[in-house]
Amino acid sequence: MYTLDMTPFGAEWDTLREEARVLGATIDSKLHALNKYSTTGPRYKAVESAHFTRSKRAVFTQDAQEVEDLLRRLEDANQQLEAILSKKPGGSSDQHVVRRFDDVLKDYTHEFYRIREIVEKQMDRDDLLGGGLSNENDSFLNNRTRSSEVLLAEHEHITSSERMIDEQLSMAMAVKENLNHQQRRIGGAMHQLQITMKKYPAINNVMQKIRMKKRKDTLILAGVIATCFILLFLYITR
Repeated sequence: MYTLDMTPFGAEWDTLREEARVLGATIDSKLHALNKYSTTGPRYKAVESAHFTRSKRAVFTQDAQEVEDLLRRLEDANQQLEAILSKKPGGSSDQHVVRRFDDVLKDYTHEFYRIREIVEKQMDRDDLLGGGLSNENDSFLNNRTRSSEVLLAEHEHITSSERMIDEQLSMAMAVKENLNHQQRRIGGAMHQLQITMKKYPAINNVMQKIRMKKRKDTLILAGVIATCFILLFLYITR
């Protein structure tokens, strides 16, 4: 068992040895947590923090960086222990401590790179699969957007057609109202004329004579035209 060294290097040696031991235990715990990234949680499961939400990759990168920093600190502690060992008097137990921490550093470093490679490959694979799903979702959303635009355009077209029909109906109703008004005016004029003719018989007689003369002229004109056609027919058939 290691015994406390009372040389000037003893206190520093004990401090570094304790630091290396704590770093080793912390790294072991961190590596165990990193290994869970390859087996748990959905793709890029959001992790809530006090300030923002980060993806699984971002959290893993941060945790991996922490482990890498701890490994670097353990390496520095080991180098300092080796430097002290070369200067202070010590036995095989001190050398065993340094070798053990060196072995721990090598094992943890190898395990760290192995876990990081596995997790990064898995997340890259998930990125590819997730990208396809994202494209399908984007395509679905785009199709829905285009369908909505088509329906909206069709609705606007129908609304415009209804507006034009309403305008045409309004114009037709206005024309009908105008014709009815003209008919009422003509009817009123005819009624007034009939009253006038009844009131003044002489005018009625004049109108009768005019109609008779017009009818006579029509008959004469028809006779002349018929005679012309007969003469023309006889001329052609000769």
